Amino acid sequence: MKDPREELYNYIYPRSRELRNILNTEITSKGKITFARFMEIVLYHKKWGYYSNENSFIYNDYLTSPKLHYAFGKLIAKKLLHMWENMGKPAHFTIVEMGGGDGLLARQILSTSIKYYPEFHRAINYLILELNNRAYQEKEDKLSFCIYENLDIPLKEVRGCFISNELLDSFPVNIVIKKEKKLEEVFVALQEEELVEIIDKPSTDELEEYFRKLNISLPEGNKGEVNLKALNWLKEVAGSLKEGYIMTIDYGYTAEELFNEKRKEGTLMCFYQHSFNSHPFTKPGYQDITTHVDFTTLINEGKQMELTVEEYTTQREFLLGLGIEEEINSLNKSEMNLLDYNSQTKALNRLIDPAGLGKIKVLIQKKS
Repeated sequence: MKDPREELYNYIYPRSRELRNILNTEITSKGKITFARFMEIVLYHKKWGYYSNENSFIYNDYLTSPKLHYAFGKLIAKKLLHMWENMGKPAHFTIVEMGGGDGLLARQILSTSIKYYPEFHRAINYLILELNNRAYQEKEDKLSFCIYENLDIPLKEVRGCFISNELLDSFPVNIVIKKEKKLEEVFVALQEEELVEIIDKPSTDELEEYFRKLNISLPEGNKGEVNLKALNWLKEVAGSLKEGYIMTIDYGYTAEELFNEKRKEGTLMCFYQHSFNSHPFTKPGYQDITTHVDFTTLINEGKQMELTVEEYTTQREFLLGLGIEEEINSLNKSEMNLLDYNSQTKALNRLIDPAGLGKIKVLIQKKS
């Protein structure tokens, strides 16, 4: 007789049921899979993954800066204007937003450029690369951008800027652990039909090479995440960029801050309906899984690809430098009802809250 609790769970979370069947089949066949492979399936499976077109709730589980206030995109547009000017105001400036979500940031940037920077706007060619295109199907406006239903870059010799906002932190990662002075890897296996973690030898030499390049040793007993996909992503972006910038906005730290004794369990977090947890095997397909980005490796690897660091700072300092205080001060209390005024003031301050969105990092790399 089937467990009624399991039947109820499968009824409430059909996406999880399908993903569990896929995971069970693959793990049974192979004995175990890497955590990166687990993330790839539960987040990016074409039909059942969290980021698939079938998931209509994807953008309701967390709050991003563009959702919080229009000024975020407005100030990003200002930064893009400066980049265009520094490149000598070319006739064509391509903006490639990778993981463009529901297109909100694109609309903020393009609306701003139309209104305040018409000469710059005429030069813009805006592309969005996004796995989930469902959010665009019901939106109609006169803003011009092209949407590609994957993260593969359709252009080469781009002159302009690649933008990503909270993209790399959702890439599949390998999880490693230091045991008895040896680097081991965390795999996903089955035990009595339940997903469990097991420890074994690393699946690839790239994991040890990763730490060797950093000249950092993971502390004994500590877990850490290695985002090999982010390195492949950077290589592809740098190879597609002829001249211009790469703007990476994401949660993360330097390698020294990430791989130290304070972070015993690493940085992995799961998000479900605006709450977070550390249980990735729960409700697969219904919750996002993220880890913090290692910006030291992005910077170091970028140097090997002719990328120089133009800026590395927090979102707080980045937006302050672009004039967010002017946006706050421009709110006219006498022309707004009190509720709207307080709401907008609070939202703008949240963008630069050093304990919240303000601690997100902004890395701008340049290729001349």
